[in-house]
Amino acid sequence: MQNMPMIKIEIEGLKSNVIHLFNDTNKDFSDNIIKTIERTLSAEWVQAEINRAVEDCVIEAIRKVSNSYQLQQCISELIGESIEKIVSKDKP
Repeated sequence: MQNMPMIKIEIEGLKSNVIHLFNDTNKDFSDNIIKTIERTLSAEWVQAEINRAVEDCVIEAIRKVSNSYQLQQCISELIGESIEKIVSKDKP
């Protein structure tokens, strides 16, 4: 019977060590996650994601329009007019 309290103390000590190590590991893990998020969510990353999303939308729109000759012609004319306006602004 006298051995029981000694075993309990050893188990409690082990439990305390495990909890302490877990808390330290948890803090390191949390710190690493925060650093990664801060590093990833930079202005450059956001701009790159916006550019990628716009590009994906344009490609998808072109794919959907590719089956309609009238829409293709309309878009071509609009693009041509826009380029013409840009070029004419640059001329003195």
